[in-house]
Amino acid sequence: MKIICDVEVSNRLLPSQNMTGSRRAVRSTLGIGKLDSKSENIFILHQTTQNKTGNKYKVTGNIEGVFTRFSSEGKATIRFRAPPHDLCLRSADPIQLNCFLRLLRNTLEGKADRVTSTKAETGNLKENNQLPGEVGKSKSRLGVISPASKLLAGIKRTLKIFKRSDYPSVLGFPKTLEELQISRLQLSCLDRQVTRLPLLRMLDLTDNRLSSLPKELSLLPNLRELRLAHNSFGESCDKGVSSTSTRLNATENEKWGWIGGSLLTSLTFLDLSYNKIKHVPDVLCRLKSLLNLKLDHNEISVLPSGLGTMCKLRLLSVSNNSLLYLPGSLRKLRLEAIDISNNPPMEREMQLPRRLWPESLSPSAVLGMPTLFEFAARKVVSMGLHPTASDVPYPIVTYLSSANFCICGGPCFESKLKVLISMDPRSIAFSVAWTSGSGNPPTLAYLCSLKCLESVKKAVY
Repeated sequence: MKIICDVEVSNRLLPSQNMTGSRRAVRSTLGIGKLDSKSENIFILHQTTQNKTGNKYKVTGNIEGVFTRFSSEGKATIRFRAPPHDLCLRSADPIQLNCFLRLLRNTLEGKADRVTSTKAETGNLKENNQLPGEVGKSKSRLGVISPASKLLAGIKRTLKIFKRSDYPSVLGFPKTLEELQISRLQLSCLDRQVTRLPLLRMLDLTDNRLSSLPKELSLLPNLRELRLAHNSFGESCDKGVSSTSTRLNATENEKWGWIGGSLLTSLTFLDLSYNKIKHVPDVLCRLKSLLNLKLDHNEISVLPSGLGTMCKLRLLSVSNNSLLYLPGSLRKLRLEAIDISNNPPMEREMQLPRRLWPESLSPSAVLGMPTLFEFAARKVVSMGLHPTASDVPYPIVTYLSSANFCICGGPCFESKLKVLISMDPRSIAFSVAWTSGSGNPPTLAYLCSLKCLESVKKAVY
């Protein structure tokens, strides 16, 4: 049996000699079986395109441990005694990996080499294509390991589809795909076969008519790059739905329900340009590993206040929209580049700073004392918890989703101050695309306490 996965070979003796290995996983083939038909020894053969001969590891009496806690995610580790190597398996198909590990376990227990057929097991000999003289003979489950160079060379890793005739509707998508592009087909819904590609790293669905994605997409463990430009994600979600806010919120949450699961920690690139998006969902801010976010050429007027909590974000592009102001939480970020050009409402002259509460009230009176419920909600959000309606009552879920984020990065609800200030975009990014003649862009800052108010007092007063 053979499986294809990423394998990192770790030598356990190197740390004791103050040395480090490459620590790099390589696309490989792992086979388990005999080296020839006459041999009784069973080996695991590790082969790559660079090492076609492969390295063999004896199985019987030579395995110190097998770590399978994350086998459902396509990960496992096999530890050998001699040589003192650990084979760290990643990005394997979970089903194939579990079959491989089951065969390895049976081999270690002496069950996989020979299996005796009995009459009860064989039943009718003719139906089993077995001769009478073969009853009771042993049947080998472990075959001879053949070279895997051709197997590796024939792996389908990339697929590009630009015509309906190229769509694999009969055979389906190869399970080994790492990059998939389906463009210019005017698709209105995504084939759920795509959500069953465990090795997929890049998905390009540019130039279709998609308005949502299946929730199962969030289960892809290795998806890094998602390109959704020139689609219809800004299409109104209230078509055929009653106008009650609760119903609209539920429909909106369902529309962006694919943002979750494994994508929260794996996705690094997201392109939603040219989608006529008017409202950016707050759930987008949960993509904590995102490095590059493109929202160009939409109809966005307000960005989520939690955008500044995406601490790994390096490139932000929101050009050619209708932005009124930037979220104050962006002060927490250190971007490599930001593009906020061609946002006419934000380029108008405005008197700043501007307090957005009645002048007759003092800041402490507006803030008041947060309730115990709000203190608890702030703690839940700051801990990164996202309970659903199956965990807590739905009104609490709605309340938690209404959190605004202070310039300090903390969440706030009813107890807050709002103020428009001027923020130099060069203070948060090395490279800035902005109409310099219009001054600094206005920034809406939420303030969760008097301490945060003091930090921007010079800008406010």
